[in-house]
Amino acid sequence: MEEADAIGRTSGATYEPVQTQPAGIIDLYGFGSLDAPFLIEPSAYYQSLPAVSEVTAEGLMLSSPITSGAKEMRFSLYVYARQRGLWRDLLGVGPGEAAVHSLTDIQVGRMPPVFYAASTDDQDVPYATSKALARRLRARMVTVYGLPHDFDRDLTDSTGMDVYRQCMAWMDGLLAEDAT
Repeated sequence: MEEADAIGRTSGATYEPVQTQPAGIIDLYGFGSLDAPFLIEPSAYYQSLPAVSEVTAEGLMLSSPITSGAKEMRFSLYVYARQRGLWRDLLGVGPGEAAVHSLTDIQVGRMPPVFYAASTDDQDVPYATSKALARRLRARMVTVYGLPHDFDRDLTDSTGMDVYRQCMAWMDGLLAEDAT
């Protein structure tokens, strides 16, 4: 097999990329479908926050790439999208395209083991959505009670660290199984 150049081209040689499967996946407070109703309906929680105007959102989208920049700028854009039920639209996912960007049953069946954690009081991703995805993935599910979406943000609360300890023990178990 010939060596690839800097951008991955070869000079006629057959190149087969190595495909490796991760030992496991860590998913904290995520979701598996862009078809979820909570993504396309205005969020009562985000509507309780100060309104982000369309002018402000448009300015944020023009001033820098949406994928980078200060957290305050990116969060303002997210709040704007969730206040209006426009999150998918701002991602460029049009009507009927959500399934293309969502996990299929076949993909779920091929997933490696998953460690999943979510809070019962998640104001962003409904706990029922998290629980349903964890069941589909046959994940090791850790439930956090009474904390917000990003339950691991407050470093003075030991809950986040406890979840990470459980995650590391889970990961150590997977790696030990792989070694045998």
